[in-house]
Amino acid sequence: MLRVGLTGNIGSGKSLVCRIFESTGIPVFKADEAGHAALEDKKILDELNSHYGSGIFNSDGTLNRRQLGNIVFNNPSELEFLSGLVHPFVKQCFDDWCKRQLYSQIVIHEAAIIFESGFNKYFDRIILVSAPEEIRLQRVLQRDGITISEAMARMDRQWPEEKKMPLSDYLIINDGKFPIIPQVFKILEALKGIR
Repeated sequence: MLRVGLTGNIGSGKSLVCRIFESTGIPVFKADEAGHAALEDKKILDELNSHYGSGIFNSDGTLNRRQLGNIVFNNPSELEFLSGLVHPFVKQCFDDWCKRQLYSQIVIHEAAIIFESGFNKYFDRIILVSAPEEIRLQRVLQRDGITISEAMARMDRQWPEEKKMPLSDYLIINDGKFPIIPQVFKILEALKGIR
């Protein structure tokens, strides 16, 4: 089984690229979904409560993700603490998921912070989805309904594309000028040729 990491900074269009891969029958693991599941895991919630106190929880006992985001995206050491809880959970979910993909020659793991988290060492190949910062910012503002300063804080926590490009095996440009589907199919053909 060929394990392929698919990454790109926030707002680059990773989800669109993943839908195209999925339409060809390639299974895609979405790290964000596993990360959200991690923030519902009792053991992790207990750790968060011990570390931050009850102030990051809603009155019904559920985690206030926005409040947690405001803490971690403005403090590198707090982001590191949270990552130390979430990343092992996500890796275990991915390993378990791969075991269920019995008939797949290629699987894709989609995550924004593959390099930042050190996950890149788990993949045979890495695809980077690239888009200009101004386009990414507009997409994030429209999609997430957050302020420019919140969006920039999240963008600043990711490595710049220029640092990720030389570490990636394939590049997909998603700037609205280059059609995406032919780029995906070209990469898919290259991946199928790897034995």
